Amino acid sequence: METRWSRNYELGFSAIDRQHRELFENVDSFIQAIIDEKEDEELASLFTFLESYVKNSFTEEDLLLKRSAWPDTEVHIAQHEYFRRRFADLHRDFLRKGANEYLVEDIHHKVVSWMTGHIQNEDKLWSAWIKENRPDFIA
Repeated sequence: METRWSRNYELGFSAIDRQHRELFENVDSFIQAIIDEKEDEELASLFTFLESYVKNSFTEEDLLLKRSAWPDTEVHIAQHEYFRRRFADLHRDFLRKGANEYLVEDIHHKVVSWMTGHIQNEDKLWSAWIKENRPDFIA
C-alpha cells in the first residue's frame, strides 16, 4: 500500500494540506524504520512523535470545523478520536511486543488505509462545504 503523499489528497487549505503531507512523510519514515530494523528506542521516539503530531493536527482541524459551523463537525471529531484510540492501541502493542512484520501490517491497515480514506472522503466533504458556504475560511 502506498504511503506517499499525492496531490489527490490536497483540500485547498494550505495549513491542513501541509499537515497531511507531513503526516504521510512521517508515517512512511516510520514504516521504513521498522523494515530497516531500527532500534526499538528509535521506533518508540517515532511513535511518540506521530502520536503527538496526530493529536495536534486533528485538534487544529477540529477547531477549523467548529469555527466554520460545518454541520457534521461532531461526527468528524468522533472519527478523529477513533483514529487516536487505534493509534494508541498500536503504540501499546509496540511497547509490549516490539517491532515485527505484524506491526507493519497493522500500520498499513489501521493507519495508512484509514488516513487515505479519511482524507479522500471525509475531509473532502468538509473542504467542499467550506469552499461553498464559508469561502472566507480558505487560506
